[in-house]
Amino acid sequence: MECQHFLPLKISERSTLSFNVSGKYAPGDRDGWRVDTTASTPGLQVKLRNDGDSRNYSFGANLGYRYKLGKKGSVNASYNFSRDYARSKQLAVDFLSDPQGVVDTVNSYHYTTDTYTHSLQTSLQYRSGDVWIMAGLGGVLYDIARSERFPKEERFPRLFFQLNPTVYLSVGKSRKRFSFNLASFPQMIPLDALRSTLNATNPLSLQAGNPGLKLQNDLSGSAGFQFTDVKKALSFSVRLNGSYTFNYIAQRRTLFLEDTYLPQYDYTARKGAQLTTQANVGGNYNLGGRVSYSQQINPLRSTLNVSVNYGFSQTPYFTGEDLFHSVRHSLGFGFGFDSGFSSKVKLNIRSNTSMSSYTTQKETAQELREQLTARVDLRFGKYFGSVGTLYEFYCNSRSHALTRHNVILNASAGRKFGKENRLGLSAGVIDILNRPDYATTSFDTDYIVTSSTSYLGRYGYLRVAYTF
Repeated sequence: MECQHFLPLKISERSTLSFNVSGKYAPGDRDGWRVDTTASTPGLQVKLRNDGDSRNYSFGANLGYRYKLGKKGSVNASYNFSRDYARSKQLAVDFLSDPQGVVDTVNSYHYTTDTYTHSLQTSLQYRSGDVWIMAGLGGVLYDIARSERFPKEERFPRLFFQLNPTVYLSVGKSRKRFSFNLASFPQMIPLDALRSTLNATNPLSLQAGNPGLKLQNDLSGSAGFQFTDVKKALSFSVRLNGSYTFNYIAQRRTLFLEDTYLPQYDYTARKGAQLTTQANVGGNYNLGGRVSYSQQINPLRSTLNVSVNYGFSQTPYFTGEDLFHSVRHSLGFGFGFDSGFSSKVKLNIRSNTSMSSYTTQKETAQELREQLTARVDLRFGKYFGSVGTLYEFYCNSRSHALTRHNVILNASAGRKFGKENRLGLSAGVIDILNRPDYATTSFDTDYIVTSSTSYLGRYGYLRVAYTF
């Protein structure tokens, strides 16, 4: 069940007040035993789980105020309040060790979260001719109370407060324009990450929270310049961007080479199990830039597009208990050509090339990707046809076996019928060369994943289309 109400109120010629309220309620009850085979322990002891008695409700209110400063500026202020409540019960009982049933204290939770959020946002806006300025300052207060009521009831209140500045500047007309913006915003920590209990549903993949986590906060900014000449059909732009994350949360993974007792959870991790926790570490930052150019070639009545972009990122990560930083550089080139010199023959070409380097404490991996697409469309009276091709190339320094060249070639031809050419009949072939394999690799902070793509292979088709 969900409801919402909005009420605007004009106080005077210069000031306006607005009020908004919303609410949501969702009860749940899933009583009934179910077998959880992933929680099986040595000896094939099966955990029987009963979930039920869950309730979730939330409501919030927003109060906004705006005051005009003449014709060029205004002051805005808003206050937002919300409350989120969630309760759930999860009981795990082992009936194979004891016919009467033995409660599994590790995998049983009676859990409640109660979160209050207060946020205050103020801003000043000014616009005069070619200048537009907006500056604001916001504050967010999170009041979180968690109750873990099994095997005994305990309450864990936490208070988070964050200031978030915002600046936006735009100077110039549509022909030449400079812009700059700076913004900061918090990332609320998932409540599961704040739990003090251990999730051992899968004994080989243990999940634990960290009640002492600090709020993660992102600060990002960008600056750009754009030049446009309508008469010459020319456009040029430059943009720089960057971001920094305070109190970055990284995953810590611990592999147990022998059975290990964990006193904080009163649990013994078996040999081969991995424990995942979270921790605040230093900062994570990204830097990047992009230059693009577009020009119409009048003699050919065609358009040319060129772009260059660069990116750099540094990300902290754990290997065991040790903290490292991964570094990634990327450089990309883009090219495009669209012909307009003939209504009978149209040519479209696109090329994207990207090179990247990824470094960890162990090694450096490099990769190269190239994708080229070209298409020719023909139209002679009632007859039409097209030929399109896609070329893909990929290689990386970790494995030459992953090097791939892939070419897909498609072709079709057809004819229009009727006085207004409303009926069309065409035939075509997809993937004439039958080259169906392609592989790519993605890099993360402490692992690399390779995936492959398989196309359907060569096939033909007949198409009938009618325009109403």
